[in-house]
Amino acid sequence: MLFYTVKRLGWSLLTIWLISLISFFIIQAPPGDFVTTLMAERDADGGNLTSAQIEVLRDRYGLDQPWYVQYWVWISGIIFEFDFGYSFRYNVPVVELLGEYMPYTLLLAGGSLILTWIIAFAIGIYSAVRRYSFGDHAFTFLGFIGLSVPNFVLALVFMYIAFRYFGITVGDCSPRNTSTQSGLSGGSWISCRTLPSPHSSSPLPERPL
Repeated sequence: MLFYTVKRLGWSLLTIWLISLISFFIIQAPPGDFVTTLMAERDADGGNLTSAQIEVLRDRYGLDQPWYVQYWVWISGIIFEFDFGYSFRYNVPVVELLGEYMPYTLLLAGGSLILTWIIAFAIGIYSAVRRYSFGDHAFTFLGFIGLSVPNFVLALVFMYIAFRYFGITVGDCSPRNTSTQSGLSGGSWISCRTLPSPHSSSPLPERPL
């Protein structure tokens, strides 16, 4: 049992490492780097970065180094310093965004899990009591449909139905604007309809400029 546990843990760590490596290369794949993107955004806003600021950013984040050095700077910051980088969209460290959005993620995931269990137990009891009935076959058919259709397709269908027939739009329930949407001090999770992800961040360790 101990050998099996260690083996599964080792495979899990290897999988996480491969995912981080693939994610790093996907982020690095587009032409340029995040400094180039930042320069374009500043130009669009009417501002600009000086040559000295650009050089400082490239040197500080290791953008003038080989890819394996950049990857090590990024992954070592996450592992040893719990530093997930800096969000240039919100101008805050990514770890702060994670702390803000995590309660919403847990609320959404926990609520979905509880609802799934309630429905599954009810259908399981019904199918066990009335085996091979019309209801049993109907629930089995729907179950196979649910397993065969990708989750994102079902999500899009439910989003369309919610908007088309119930007038529920896909809004932003981020902690930064939930209070203004709900009109309550501190925000209201009840007004939350979707969970935006804190993306648009650089996979680089945060360092003060």
